[in-house]
Amino acid sequence: MNLGRTVNLAMNEILSQYQNHFNEVHCLCPSDDYRTGVKGSGGIIYHTVDYYKGSKIAKIFAILKGDKEFLERIILDQNIEIVQYRIPSFFSLGFYYCFKSIKVKKTTYIAGDMYENLTNNFKQVPFIKLFAQISEWLQFPLIRNSVVVSTGPVLAEKYSKQNPNIHAYFSTTHNNVKVNKNESIEECLRIVFLGRIDEAKRVGDIVEASKILKDRGVDYTVDIIGEGPSLKFIKSMVDNFDLNSHFNFHGYISDRDKIDDILTESHVMVLPSITEGTAKVLPEAMSRGVVPIAVRGVGSNNFIIADKNNGMLFNKMDVQDLAEKLVLIRLSNEDFLNLRNQCYEYAKERTASREIQKMWNFILAN
Repeated sequence: MNLGRTVNLAMNEILSQYQNHFNEVHCLCPSDDYRTGVKGSGGIIYHTVDYYKGSKIAKIFAILKGDKEFLERIILDQNIEIVQYRIPSFFSLGFYYCFKSIKVKKTTYIAGDMYENLTNNFKQVPFIKLFAQISEWLQFPLIRNSVVVSTGPVLAEKYSKQNPNIHAYFSTTHNNVKVNKNESIEECLRIVFLGRIDEAKRVGDIVEASKILKDRGVDYTVDIIGEGPSLKFIKSMVDNFDLNSHFNFHGYISDRDKIDDILTESHVMVLPSITEGTAKVLPEAMSRGVVPIAVRGVGSNNFIIADKNNGMLFNKMDVQDLAEKLVLIRLSNEDFLNLRNQCYEYAKERTASREIQKMWNFILAN
């Protein structure tokens, strides 16, 4: 947590929307210290647990006596009536197993696939598939014994055996549409990536596809917004392919207006990620007139993007196919503007306030 907000911009936006439905919204999150009752921006009340020091195994399952007493005091003293667990998260699982008998309404928000996240991001860890499967199983009691929403219908279907009544929620943070500043794609194709830079996001696919664009004589730029463990490797790829003049690395940006400035000057957002629930960046990009290109069959991508109608889909880990889609968009300014107009229409229908209203209506009715 930083200055009364989490470092996750999307989470901050979602929490601010929650306030429209409750008298108070509390956020319990991992940190490097124990704090309680910290009033953050937007009126959210934060409580933090010292989660990043000491025994990671003990912290994962929240079995330390001091943690349990601290957490219990928050629940009881603040008169919490509903607890929402967000998974996949070892922090949330530890909290649940400490307090699964607590007498409050429980709801679970499934944001992604635990097994895919672990196996794609920690491929070199010994026995990672076994560990990932056990971690997946640990979620099942929570899913069975709470009101569940998932980011999209794919996750709802996956966990339907544990809970047949799951609301498929289409996650986003935008509440308005901003007109893009670039009315033409004819001079220079402006590509943007926004997100964490790790193995599963496969940002290297953008680098390889952009090398193909360069070899074909396509004029383009790529803006990379975000940080992560693969950033150094991605920069080395750009350097090795002699693409430095095409790439701009912005790092982590906490100012939403600065992100909007970059988005509203971009034509295309590329999301090569091979594991997603509902990728919030897709509707967010659409709301800024940025045409999304994402991997076919991953998470809710096929439910958000109607191929060649409001965006494009490409085959998983196929940089040649990605490059072809970028070239196709570049060929016709008229076709590109038609794609953009459909993006605006989708974004108007799928605002954060509408989706969160549907979610809480479902939770409170069950």
